[in-house]
Amino acid sequence: MRSVTAGIFGLLTLGLAMAAQAQYYGRPPPPPPPQYGPPPPGAWVPPPNWNQRFEIGCGSSQHRYGFCKVDVGRHGRVYIRRQTSHSACVEGQTWGWNRAGIWVDRGCGGRFVVDRRW
Repeated sequence: MRSVTAGIFGLLTLGLAMAAQAQYYGRPPPPPPPQYGPPPPGAWVPPPNWNQRFEIGCGSSQHRYGFCKVDVGRHGRVYIRRQTSHSACVEGQTWGWNRAGIWVDRGCGGRFVVDRRW
């Protein structure tokens, strides 16, 4: 039984290896992606303390759309820490965020935690 199992495993392994080679139709596989080194001279690079977590207040004045500018960063995130308004703050409905800042609407106001990441 072991020899049958080993034989089947060997055939499967050989078949997978042949299939991996066959997808390039005789050509070598593509080169690996480039390794990114330091940015070129003159390119903008955030300062060493740029990746940080901080809190900001943002609110909807007179139940209208508002936007609080804050650079969240490419890999950042925003959380509501404490609601300060009587109107509900529901992410995606009355508040949200993008890389440029936090938007609020329909009376939502609160203290937001910005987890800024480059």
